[in-house]
Amino acid sequence: MMVADSKPVSYSYVAALLRAGVQFIAPSPAAQVKDEVYAALDLTRATTVDWVPGSDAGKAAVRRESYRVLEDTHTLKGARKSDPELTVRRILVHSTANAAGQ
Repeated sequence: MMVADSKPVSYSYVAALLRAGVQFIAPSPAAQVKDEVYAALDLTRATTVDWVPGSDAGKAAVRRESYRVLEDTHTLKGARKSDPELTVRRILVHSTANAAGQ
């Protein structure tokens, strides 16, 4: 299992990891997740995460930020037409703080 930052989330790197049979987890660069993806999220299907950030620890529950997660798949396309599409599991996190800021 490899844990990485967002740098390896590119077609060539993911292709190499998949070929080698390496399981990995890495955050997708924000610019790679289109606004339409977040706009189309069905939050009624999302799982609420039981986590409180340190900055909210002293707040009443109704004033804390909340986080929900959804799982889907993401397809990466190579630069050449002959490159096979790569489909990977993707976990999307919805934050009430981020949603309010946008």
